[in-house]
Amino acid sequence: MENSLTAKYILMSDKLKNNTLFDNKLKLKYNNIDKNEMIDFDVIENFCNILKDNKCFKGVLDISYNNLNEINLFNIMCSVYENKNIIGLNIKNNKITKMIFNKILLILEKNYLKYLNIQNTYINTQEIKNIIFTALNKNITSLKLPHLNIENFQFLIHNLKENNSINKLYFFISYNNQGYKNCIVQDENVINNYEDYINVTQNIKIGIAIKNYNLFYIFT
Repeated sequence: MENSLTAKYILMSDKLKNNTLFDNKLKLKYNNIDKNEMIDFDVIENFCNILKDNKCFKGVLDISYNNLNEINLFNIMCSVYENKNIIGLNIKNNKITKMIFNKILLILEKNYLKYLNIQNTYINTQEIKNIIFTALNKNITSLKLPHLNIENFQFLIHNLKENNSINKLYFFISYNNQGYKNCIVQDENVINNYEDYINVTQNIKIGIAIKNYNLFYIFT
């Protein structure tokens, strides 16, 4: 029980309530990624009620790999929205539904977040574009994106040109080739896009991988 995700939420709720959390990260990452633990609604509700009213903690909320259901994750996002001291959010490996996605955009609009990780969250191409556009037009300094296709990569490059705040950016690019003839053209497009990307990201720490069926590029 003491190593369960439920126990982590109960422990962190107590620390927030008693103002005994002296770290700058609320560490609720689930380490047992092979197990899908269901957390009672009451546990999440209590955590959310304490979090949204807490004025002492300031830092990053890490709920990566929690695999929370829509209601529980939405309640947490509502608490983050209410608490301007949450300046970072890691929701990697949680399923983002439309309702949760809209709340994340509202959180970004409030302009408190400095760090966002939404890797492996099952959002579509247009939603990724919306995240890129909103995040890069706010004060985000560190952004970890889901897998990008070529379209999203080009969109990212375009929006980075006017951005002056971001200094860390991580993403993975994958694309499919239909036959050998297309392979050469697609690869040249990737390299050209990457060269454009470098021209607008001279001062950004980059983590990037570009992959197709035949070739694998890594740029750092």
